[in-house]
Amino acid sequence: MVRRVISQRPITASEARRLLVEETDEQAKLDPRIQNLIHVLVKFVATDPAKSSDVLKKFMTDGIPERVAVQLVDNIPQTDGEFLAIVGSDAALLAKKDQVLQRIKGLQL
Repeated sequence: MVRRVISQRPITASEARRLLVEETDEQAKLDPRIQNLIHVLVKFVATDPAKSSDVLKKFMTDGIPERVAVQLVDNIPQTDGEFLAIVGSDAALLAKKDQVLQRIKGLQL
């Protein structure tokens, strides 16, 4: 199977789902590992790729590192504990907790 690196940047799970479902050629989709990955992503990733991308860009313009922003968008933390598990003890990110949790509410179904 031929693999092509599209980009070196981290992507959200909803963007991965979109890429695998819409842009993967039919020959690659015959691979059982790809089929399993598509099945899991379709089953468990319910956020819209456009909304996820929009919130991700807003987080990054607010100064949140890209990898942390991707984790926040993918995991959609609901509580302070879930937020702390993602950002750790970074004081700059802890100060933005309320703003981040408010923005994440827009992603929920």
